[in-house]
This record gives sequence, C-alpha cells and structure tokens, in this order.
Amino acid sequence: MNQRKCASCKEWVEGTLEVCPICHTEFYAKEKEQFKLDKKRAQSSIEIPLIEIYETDSIVVRFFKKVIRFHQMVFFFIVTFIGYIAASVVG
Repeated sequence: MNQRKCASCKEWVEGTLEVCPICHTEFYAKEKEQFKLDKKRAQSSIEIPLIEIYETDSIVVRFFKKVIRFHQMVFFFIVTFIGYIAASVVG
C-alpha cells in the first residue's frame, strides 16, 4: 500500500491521489505551475514579432507593411544564421 504524508495537514493519505481528501491541497501544484510556465515560455520564444497588417489598412499601407515585414524576416534570418555560425564555431 503506497501512502504519502500531506504537507499541509500532516495526515497520511493514499499515494495515488492528486488531492488530499482531508484538506484538499494539490500534491503536485508546484510541478503543474512550473510546467505551465515552461510551456508558456516555449510558445512565446517561438513567436516572431512582425508588423501587423490589418484588413482596414489601405492598399498603399498594406504594400509598405509587406515590404517592412519582408525586411524583418530577412533580419531575423541573418541574426539566426549568425547565432548558428557562432554556436558551431564554439563547440
């Protein structure tokens, strides 16, 4: 029989439970919160901040925003390439 001691109420409960039946404290609350933070960081680090193009923009504004977006993509490619070269030279 697998048992664990609750950190909040100090009672012994079944080890397969995720929540203490006495005080309703989650056993893996810190791990779940850390997992959510790690997942959020991973998602936010992948996103590239590009200029927004709205449907309400005029044709001329859309054209120039697309030109700016192209240059942003080229800039991010160059920075990524330089980082790749620097990492490969080091190790």
